[in-house]
This record gives sequence, structure tokens and C-alpha cells, in this order.
Amino acid sequence: MTQPFLERASDALLERKLYWRVMPALILLFTLAYLDRTVVGFVKDELQSDLAMSATAYGLGAGIFFIGYALFEVPSNVLLARVGARVWLTRIAISWSVVTLAIAFSPNATVFNILRFLLGVAEAGLFPGAIYYMAIWFPRRSRARAVGYFTWSGSIAAIIGGPIAGAILSMGHVGPFRPWQTLFMILGVASLIVGVLVFWMLRDSPDKVRWLSDEERERLREVRVLEESTSEVLPSQSMWRTLVNPTVLVFVLIYFAMQLSIYGVTFWLPTIIGKIPDISELGIGFASAVPWIVAAIGIFFVTRYSDASGKRRILIFGSILTGAVFEALSVVFGNPVLGIAALSISLAGFLSASPVFWTLPSSLLQGTSAAAAIALIGGLGNVGGFVGPYIMGAVEDATGSVTAGLPLLAITGAVGACLVWFTRRRTTIGRSEAELAMHRGEDRVRT
Repeated sequence: MTQPFLERASDALLERKLYWRVMPALILLFTLAYLDRTVVGFVKDELQSDLAMSATAYGLGAGIFFIGYALFEVPSNVLLARVGARVWLTRIAISWSVVTLAIAFSPNATVFNILRFLLGVAEAGLFPGAIYYMAIWFPRRSRARAVGYFTWSGSIAAIIGGPIAGAILSMGHVGPFRPWQTLFMILGVASLIVGVLVFWMLRDSPDKVRWLSDEERERLREVRVLEESTSEVLPSQSMWRTLVNPTVLVFVLIYFAMQLSIYGVTFWLPTIIGKIPDISELGIGFASAVPWIVAAIGIFFVTRYSDASGKRRILIFGSILTGAVFEALSVVFGNPVLGIAALSISLAGFLSASPVFWTLPSSLLQGTSAAAAIALIGGLGNVGGFVGPYIMGAVEDATGSVTAGLPLLAITGAVGACLVWFTRRRTTIGRSEAELAMHRGEDRVRT
């Protein structure tokens, strides 16, 4: 009888091999992608000055990325499933590197907004494509941790991005280029290099690599068959019917709520930190890394506990609710340092929920429908990344306060936490479910 993954002595070695061989390329990709999409937060004041932008216009430019991302997410991920991750992820990286280079030469707000939209189009499919790709490689008992490592990339990007951006902005002009232009050019070239590396590092499936033995490939096939036989997946149906399945739509709303708060804070965090008296550009860069260090620690512990316990929904609910509560509290504190500390815990809550959240749809869905539905969840959910910054900009223009929009984001986050309990209750998504099915002989197990 086939044993669940990690039940055999050799499985731990196989798991480590998967992590070291598959994850580095994905982490490189998302680190650069996250920098490219969020670095505008560090040049908000410069863009508003040089391109004659209001706070609302800046919020529109920062967030319109996610409109392009949402519109092209599903077709991009369907194509990834058909042509293979190696080719398609390389295409994504090269496309966004070209657009990032173009952003450095934006002459006005209109061109900047158009290029931000095109950056979203170019990057569409990266995150859900990586989720789909990890589902091919990693059994469910290892998946939350794998997605957690991938999600860490965003924290890594913010941790290193803040000091790097601060240092570049402190340099002043480089030849004829303003500091913000230099920043975008460096990121564009780095993304192009990473795109080439990814083509060399990735393979489309376990069957196409030489670093797995025949026994290891067979073991992965056995575990996949076991997981499929002990799981309750969404009924077999066409791709388009899957996209309008109520469970999928609830996933969209939950992810929308998370992204709204994450990016509403991300694009405004350097500005909020800049309210600390006498802080320099370099100081803002280093201080901006602190919330992401806290978030990285939260992701580490939450994902490991998730895989060990199989308690997915309660962890998602608790993490999102924690994020919403501390987002609201950050406005209550009159001291900016205490407010930033609260925002650090808030980001840790929302970002820790994300990798555990993605284990649910990737467990319920299979095949091309899975690629399309995961892309829909990521695409429409990421519209929250447009709405959050726009709300923050509009409220800042109306009130003069850079933090006045945070309570609205917190309310949306709390609603998203409650929606977690409206996802399907019966699905095997972790260690304990497969074990119970094996040991009790049950066909279906409640999570």
C-alpha cells in the first residue's frame, strides 16, 4: 500500500532535493518581479514632482499595474500549462524587464500610467503560474512550505529593496538621469539577466530532469495517485464552468481582501515612514525593511505549522484577522514608530496567510481548469492591488493624511477573514487528511 509523502525514510532527502532544485529560480523571479512592481513606493515624491502627479494620480499609476495583471492572468496561465513553465516564465521575465526599462524614460504621468499597465500585462501569470508549477512538483504535505518560500521572495525583495532604493536615491543624478530613472534602469537590466538564468535552471516536470532517480520519479507518481484518490476535488467540468464555480469566486474575494491591504500599505509605507522627523532617504530605505523582516519571520513559522498540523483554514482566518486588527491599530497610535510597528505585524498577518491560502485552490483543482482557476483567483484577487493604493491616494487628497485610508483597508481585510469559512469544508489538503484516509479507510475526510 502506498504511504503518504514523508512516511518513508527516503522521502526527506527527496523533499530537500526538490526544494534546492526547483525553488531558487522561482525565488529569483518573484524577488525581481516584486521589486519592479513595488519600487514606485520609494519614488512617490520624486514622481509627483517630476511628472506633476497628485496623490490620487500616483495611486492610480501604482495600482493600474494590477488591472493589466488581472486582464491577462487567465490566458497567460493557460498558455503556461500548454507550452511549459520554462519557456513561459522566461518570456514573462524578459517582457517585464523591457517595460521596466521603458518606465525609466516616462516623460509624463500619462505615459507612466500606460507603462505601469503594460508592466502588469507583461508580468501576468507569474504568481499563479508558479503556484501551478509547484503543484506539479511538490506533494501536498510539502506544498505550504514551498509556497511559503516563494512568498518569502516578496519579503526578501522589500528587505533588500528598501536599502538599495535608498542608496540609489541618495546618489543624486547619474549623468543625465535622475535617481528614480537610474533605479528603474538597474531593475530592468537585472530582470533581463534573471530571465535568461531561469530558462537554464527550470524544467517542466519531474519526468524531464536528470537529477531525480527512477525510484524518486516513481515515488512522486505514487504519492500523486494517492493524493488524488483520497481528495475531494471540484467536480470534473469545463474550464469555463470551473471559473464561475462559487467556491472559486469565494477564493477570489478572499484574495482580493488580502491584496487590497498588502499593496495599500506597500505603496505608502515609505511615505508613512518619511513622517518620522529628520529621517533621510537612506534611513527610510532601511526602516522600510523592518516590516518585511517581521513578515518573513511570520511566514516561516505559519507555513511550517500549517504543513505539520494540516490546520489550513483556522491559520488563514487568524492571520488575515490579525493583519486587519493591527492595520486599524496603526492609525490609533499617535507615535509614528508605534504605528509602523503595528503595520509590521499587520503585513506579517496578511503575508503569512497567503502561502497557506494557496494550498486550498491548488488542492481542489486539477489539470488545465486548475491553471485557469488559479489564474482567475490571482488575477481578479490582485485587483485589490489596484483598489488599495487608489483608496489611499484619494483619501490622502481628501484629508491630507497619509494614513487616513488604512481603516477602510482593515475593514475589507476583516470581511475577507470571515469569508474563509465559506470555502468548501471537505477537501484533503495536508498531512492529517491523507493519513486519516489511509488509517481509517474513509473515502472522504473533513478538514
